[in-house]
Amino acid sequence: MATLLHTYNDGSRLMRSTVYELLKLAVWKGQRILDLEHAKRLKDGIDDIRNLDSDFHVIVRREPHVDGRTFVEVREVVGGQHRLYILREARDSSFFPDFPITYTEKFVDGEEEARAYFNKVSSSKPMHFDEDPSLLVGRFLVELEKEFTPTKKADICIKSHKTMRPFLNIEDVRSVLKEDHIDSLQRIKPVDFARRVWGWNRAKVIEMGVRLTQPDAPLMMEKCHKRNFALAYDPKMPWIAACL
Repeated sequence: MATLLHTYNDGSRLMRSTVYELLKLAVWKGQRILDLEHAKRLKDGIDDIRNLDSDFHVIVRREPHVDGRTFVEVREVVGGQHRLYILREARDSSFFPDFPITYTEKFVDGEEEARAYFNKVSSSKPMHFDEDPSLLVGRFLVELEKEFTPTKKADICIKSHKTMRPFLNIEDVRSVLKEDHIDSLQRIKPVDFARRVWGWNRAKVIEMGVRLTQPDAPLMMEKCHKRNFALAYDPKMPWIAACL
């Protein structure tokens, strides 16, 4: 269980925990690809694995659980992934005692704030979106989240953690964009993609409304139509290719 040590002026919090608790956290998928050469240089420069006990940064997202009644806090490491990689490697290869560590955590609301905090803690290395697929994809996810807002009369159904339809897991979208469409992302602006997705969604919701007049309409279609959100209706997410 992490212990609060200090709250900074920007709302981020210095936490004390243990390395085994830290190793339970996933690395945020929106950041740079792991540089194994950098990890090796870092590892060769330390004489005791316990010296890797600080300078970690964690984002926390508070989101509704799929049951619709409770909330979950999703924590991911956005700063220190190379040190975390070394620690995991050491844990998996030999005897590895638990020891105290500190990290800074900050609550974020969506992909845009997550990226902003990542930029803040990773400012030592300039970000070149066109060179790193993970960062390029992140720009599209930010615009997608912006497009689906309450002002557009659509429920916020895009979630960062594992969820169930009619909600959409942003990590599923990230994976498809990165693995299947990375070349296409170079040829369209993120904001244009997001607008196309909104148009696709509205057309699909209207189509669902017509279909719901039929007695054999699926229950999932009714759920999507009620929320004005059709992106998760088909698990294969055909809207991604259609809007690129």
